Amino acid sequence: MPSLRLPDETDQAFRRRAEQAGRYAKLLVEAALANCCIREVIADPTFPYSEADQRTNPTVRIEFEEAIAIAGVGEGLDATRHKHWGDGPYIHPLRPDDPFDPYFVLYIYKEGSRYNRRFKQRQRLKQLLGRRFRPLVEKAKRQLHTQAIFLEYLTAEEERAIWRILKITPKTFWRACRGKVWLNLPTRQQQTFFDFMAEVPMDPTVCYREMYEAMRDGDLQTARQRALDLKAWLGGNGFYPQHHTKTEVDAYLANVLRRTAGVNLDE
Repeated sequence: MPSLRLPDETDQAFRRRAEQAGRYAKLLVEAALANCCIREVIADPTFPYSEADQRTNPTVRIEFEEAIAIAGVGEGLDATRHKHWGDGPYIHPLRPDDPFDPYFVLYIYKEGSRYNRRFKQRQRLKQLLGRRFRPLVEKAKRQLHTQAIFLEYLTAEEERAIWRILKITPKTFWRACRGKVWLNLPTRQQQTFFDFMAEVPMDPTVCYREMYEAMRDGDLQTARQRALDLKAWLGGNGFYPQHHTKTEVDAYLANVLRRTAGVNLDE
C-alpha cells in the first residue's frame, strides 16, 4: 500500500502536514457549498447532484497567470495539464459568485492575458471579414495548418479579400490568428442612442445565435450579456427566435444564465 509520508519525514512533520491538508480540504468544501451557483444546482431536483458530491470532490479555482479553471481538483488539473497559461497551477477556494457547471470545466481568461487578447482579435477579424470569409480565421488557427499549408490552399479571391478588408498580407493574417502579432484593428461602431430609439425592437434570432457562439468560444461576458438581453426581450412578450422551440430556448437560456452567474459585465 503506498504511503503518504515523504522519504525521511519525521513523525512531527508528517502530522503537521496532514493536519494542514485536512484544514485546507475543509476550507475548499465550505467555500464550494457557499457558492451561489452550486447552491442553486443542489436545490434543483432536475439535476442529479447533491451536497455529498461537493463534500467528496469540491469545486475549486485552479489559477494560472493568464487564466482560471473552475472544476473539481482531479478533473481540473487533468484538463489543464497541457495548457500554457504561465505561472501555475495554484488551487484556491471557490468564490461565492464564481460561475459553475456540473457537467463542464469552465475556463475564465484574465482580461490582459495573451489568450484573451488572441480570442478578441480572432473575434474582431471574423466580424470584419463577414460571413463569407470568416472561416479563414478558423483555417488559420488550426494546429495542423502551418503557414505554408494555409498559404498553399488560399485562393486568389480569399487573398484579395484579406488585403481589401484588413490591409494585411496573408502571412500577417495567419500570424495574427495564431496570436503571434497584434493588429491595430478598427473598433466596432455602435449606434448612438436617441430618445426615439427607446422602443426599437431587437432581433431575438441573432441574439440567440450570438449567445450560442459566445458560449462555444468561451466568451462568458458576451454570452451573459446576450442572455440577459434575450431574457428581457422574452419577458416583455417578445417573440421567440426562429427555428427553435420555446422549450429549447428556455432551457438553454436558463443554462447560460446559470453558467455565467459570476461573470462581471463591467470588466
